[in-house]
Amino acid sequence: MANMPSSSVITVGEGRGFVVEGPSQLWRYVISAAHCLPELPSADGGSFQSKRTYFDLLGKLGETPSIACECLFVDPVSGLTVLAPPEDEVLPDQARAYGALVDAATPFPIADITETAEASLLSLDGEWFECKAERIGYALWLSDAAKGIEGGMMGSPILVNNRAVGVVSTLSTSETYTEAKAPALTECLPRWLVRA
Repeated sequence: MANMPSSSVITVGEGRGFVVEGPSQLWRYVISAAHCLPELPSADGGSFQSKRTYFDLLGKLGETPSIACECLFVDPVSGLTVLAPPEDEVLPDQARAYGALVDAATPFPIADITETAEASLLSLDGEWFECKAERIGYALWLSDAAKGIEGGMMGSPILVNNRAVGVVSTLSTSETYTEAKAPALTECLPRWLVRA
């Protein structure tokens, strides 16, 4: 597990997120848990980008967030969100900072699992550890975690063979779990992103 890139995991609010490549491979996006957003954007398809832009939300893992982003997608049921650069004509410095952050990462490919697999999670101290991941409908059931699954790990990727299959979505910051339910990316992300 030592060769897995922890630099692809970033700070998102009080949690984490991770970088993925877009369908055209011209854009990179950040996938995270919806609970890492300070508040959900309004359910208005005609809203202006400024209403979906969050300031000081992203940063390198372990650093105070200082970079803005736009929320392209959020699903409060699965608990997933997809973040993109802010409007570059309105916030050029912030758009460049977003680009520098995601370009420094090795994006994780998105994959699916159809049976129980050995998965990897990134602990709060930056070490990858193993657990089992079983696909149950649109979700993953994580079990037998070698270390605890903690609230501060919210938004971290669940990896199988260095491919992202899910997102840690544990809410409680005061409890540690060896089992947890998590959204499966291929079932819960928008189709335009999964096609990547």
